[in-house]
Amino acid sequence: MIEQLGDSKDIALRRFYALERKLIKNPTLRAQYIEFLDEYQRLGHMELIEDQDLSSVGYYLPHHPIIKETSLTTKLRVVFDASCKTTTGISLNDVLMVGPTLQQDLLDIIFRFRSWQYVITADVEKMYRQVRIDQSQTQYQRILWQTNTEEEVKAFELKTVTYGTASASFLAIRALQEIAHIESSNFPLGAATVLSDFYVDDLLTGTNDLARAIMLRDEVIATLAKGGFKLRKWASNCAELLQNLPDSVSSEPILTLDKSEHLSTLGLQWHSVNDTLQYEVKQLTLSSTVTKRAILSSVARIFDPLGLLGPVIITAKILIQKLWLLKVDWDETVPLEIQTKWRTYEAQLGLLNTLRINRKVIAHSSPYTIEMHGFCDASIEAYGAVVYIRTTSVDGHTEVRLLCAKSRVAPAKTVTLPRLELCAAHLLAQLTHRISQSLGVKFDGIYHWSDSMITLGWIRADAKRWNTFVSNRVGQIQELTDASSWKHVNTKENPADAISRGITPSQLTQSSLWWNGPQWLNDETVIWDADSSIAPILEDLPEARKSALIATNNCQEWSIFYAISSANRLIRTMAYILRFAGNTRKAKQERRIDSLTAQELNQATIRLAKIVQDNAFATEMKALRKGHPLPRNSKFIGLSPFIDNNGVIRVGGRLSHSKLPYSTKHPIVLPSKHNFTKMLIVSEHQRLLHAGPQSTLASLRQRFWPIAGRSAVRQVTRSCIRCFRAAPISRPPIMGNLPTPRVSPARPFVHCGIDYCGPFMVRESRRRNSKHSKAYAAVFICLSCKAIHIELIFDLSTESFLNAFKRFISRRGKPSDIYTDNGTNFVGAARELKELRQSFLNEVRRDGVSDFSAQSGITWHFIPPQSPHFGGLWEAAVKAMKFHLKRVAGTASLLCDELQTILTQIEAVLNSRPLIPLSNNPNDHTYLSPAHFLIGDHFMGVPEPTLLNTKENRLSRWQRIEQIKQHFWKRWSVDYLNELQQRTKWKINAPSLKPGDLVIVREDNTPPLCWPLARIETVYPGLDGVVRTATVRTTRGIYKRPATRLCPLPLDNENLLVNN
Repeated sequence: MIEQLGDSKDIALRRFYALERKLIKNPTLRAQYIEFLDEYQRLGHMELIEDQDLSSVGYYLPHHPIIKETSLTTKLRVVFDASCKTTTGISLNDVLMVGPTLQQDLLDIIFRFRSWQYVITADVEKMYRQVRIDQSQTQYQRILWQTNTEEEVKAFELKTVTYGTASASFLAIRALQEIAHIESSNFPLGAATVLSDFYVDDLLTGTNDLARAIMLRDEVIATLAKGGFKLRKWASNCAELLQNLPDSVSSEPILTLDKSEHLSTLGLQWHSVNDTLQYEVKQLTLSSTVTKRAILSSVARIFDPLGLLGPVIITAKILIQKLWLLKVDWDETVPLEIQTKWRTYEAQLGLLNTLRINRKVIAHSSPYTIEMHGFCDASIEAYGAVVYIRTTSVDGHTEVRLLCAKSRVAPAKTVTLPRLELCAAHLLAQLTHRISQSLGVKFDGIYHWSDSMITLGWIRADAKRWNTFVSNRVGQIQELTDASSWKHVNTKENPADAISRGITPSQLTQSSLWWNGPQWLNDETVIWDADSSIAPILEDLPEARKSALIATNNCQEWSIFYAISSANRLIRTMAYILRFAGNTRKAKQERRIDSLTAQELNQATIRLAKIVQDNAFATEMKALRKGHPLPRNSKFIGLSPFIDNNGVIRVGGRLSHSKLPYSTKHPIVLPSKHNFTKMLIVSEHQRLLHAGPQSTLASLRQRFWPIAGRSAVRQVTRSCIRCFRAAPISRPPIMGNLPTPRVSPARPFVHCGIDYCGPFMVRESRRRNSKHSKAYAAVFICLSCKAIHIELIFDLSTESFLNAFKRFISRRGKPSDIYTDNGTNFVGAARELKELRQSFLNEVRRDGVSDFSAQSGITWHFIPPQSPHFGGLWEAAVKAMKFHLKRVAGTASLLCDELQTILTQIEAVLNSRPLIPLSNNPNDHTYLSPAHFLIGDHFMGVPEPTLLNTKENRLSRWQRIEQIKQHFWKRWSVDYLNELQQRTKWKINAPSLKPGDLVIVREDNTPPLCWPLARIETVYPGLDGVVRTATVRTTRGIYKRPATRLCPLPLDNENLLVNN
């Protein structure tokens, strides 16, 4: 990755000159900047590079100042920008690895910080700059600097870990921890503290024993001294811990716990003398307009890792969510309602400066019991959790203190309140689990409180009882906590109610419920534990999984319907079965052995229909036999069915008073998808000499009434091979994706298509009786920008086309790829060009020119035979050219030069046709045309006024022209390509052709019954996997044909019956 870095010196030099101009305007800032970098050089943290060392590859870091007024040591810091891109678009931070997180989260460190009796803090002096970089890597940490503006700018190399590089934090922390690992045997307590209680370069540690705290302090100092790290800005809540320390004790008793270098609106601080936590709210300049950008900027600068101000901060988060839902622009004035709420909220933030919170949450030095109590609640706008530590002394005195809180804004998508309550409980379970893991205190009890009986019922039951959303969260809650620890609390006594709804800063400062929890927590455990033991009724809870009982009917159907493929044969087989059954019950002389009678065939048909109905209409058959009404969802409830004397369901209908035969008035009902029904339809279709669906259905309904009969008859007739042969139907595949030359920017006519049109009659001279001859037009079209070039040709020979092709190359440049149909002139031209190029290559090789093999020739592509839709682009160009030519010339006989002139003018008109508008401005009527890619404007356009006196933003004239061309291609890529996205036809993909399929080949100028049958041998799928061309074998030979000319015969398994 490091090899991808380009040149960075030029941009670093430009930014240095900009910095220098800024420093000249501010002498005080310049003096501090020079002092900072002089100290950098004096301490050996950077050194001047000699001229001979500048030749090596390196990276130059731009730098700039940052002022931090809250700093107790250095107000100004120089920050080095390792994210500055080089000429290759890659920066140093892009190629550096960030490294894993080595230290614990700040929240875990603050949890422990609030649990100790004696605490002490310090800061590592210049921590990053105490870690030296290997000499081979310092070339990637170069800077440009000069103290005197009259001197030449010099290059320096930074020798230590540099703030601003992606790996700086990892390298410094890793070095700090490596010292701890090395010295763990000599200073076990100090080494363990370095590994667990450091956040970047800040130490926040402590113990519950003063003597141990002093030993811890001394061991930490000794451990870090081994690596050259010096601690400073010491602070403690105990004066004895600050004795015998160097003169680096902090003179400021307030420690800011925010490590951000940026300006904070609200930050958490620790007052070491009073041993309290407090917040510093900085007064912001109220702007005249309130925008989403201003609100979000202020909220993002709030630093409250413990969530002690959660009820106030959630109010701002809710306002931000409303702004997002309203889709207000960044710099648009927010609605008046939100603006009023924000003004009130912002004005009261200053009240938070008066808050003083005990740092130590374990109130007693030697507590008898320590308990953790967590409360959760939710509203339609937000949900949250708050945790308290309850300590009881030996003499029975109880004290409750707020440890931390966490809140979430409710999802924008509507979620039921019980689900939000469950999300709050899930958040509380995660929070208490994290506290118990990081605090290092053994709790005598951990209790979770919620005012939602539904949530408590969900948690106390098996997670598998509930739906997915509830089940997942309940399972995690039961894994993190003990289900018996969840108890019910009254809503009015739930302190988490404030964090779920939000309150103002004035209300927060006066809320005893928030800071100390409910009053009953100070009572004995037995009292409030008994009051909270309310068991919810599980049967009344929502989100329970629904169980369904599915009954199946395993009735087996008679296989005779699938063993015999003809309706007549099936009926005769059934008739013989019935005769055999009847003969077995008769005397030998009474048995029948002659031919089947019409009555026997009719009885066999009725018996087959009854077997089918018993299997397909079991529910209806049962209802009709018992005299019950049919189900509402029955398929033939509108037919008024009844059961006749033979036990067969027939249509009741409305024709009972007509003089039609009984079987016509009351036909037998049959299911549409049964094989017996299909065989009857096929038999009737063939008896009527392959009549259409209407006639076949009308004849079939003389005896049978198939449900959804029209659809069933159409399915059979469409699958009939004889009917298909008379009117074959092809299955065009889905319209293919545009090829790469159509969607890739390229020089005009690099990829072009060619087609002929004509003939046109031209006169040889102006004489009255001059002879007429034929002429043709060769149309060249660019595949990417649709530019057109027209050449006049006087015959269809290969030589004439080659001459026209040479004229085209001379005017438009040599193309790399040509796409045409299979015309003999195109095939001959491609062959001759290939032979000419091959002979030239052989001659060049004989001359010994080795590099000519790198040059590429012209690649000729032919579309499949008889498939003009493969060349739709040039076919459309020919159509457009003929459109203008017929209206201009009509049937007139023109001279050659006259026809050439008209064709050239048509070419200009077609190249000036609009592709897309050049802008979205309704007053701008200019458009992008193919001519813009040829000459920069449309051919028929009026000349634009000169732009010589127009300011061009430091661009040369050539650069300006190039920028215009790039603008054309950008509009082509962004807008024109999007217009090609939609498929105008062939939108549904038909089943793809496969080798071995039997097809009918569509031929021109012959009737369908004479079209040949063919077998597919090879298919040619496109890049999208769809087959659009295939090679077929007929009795006359092998041909290559498009899929639109191949009509697959309907020979699938479902229609084998029809084939027979």
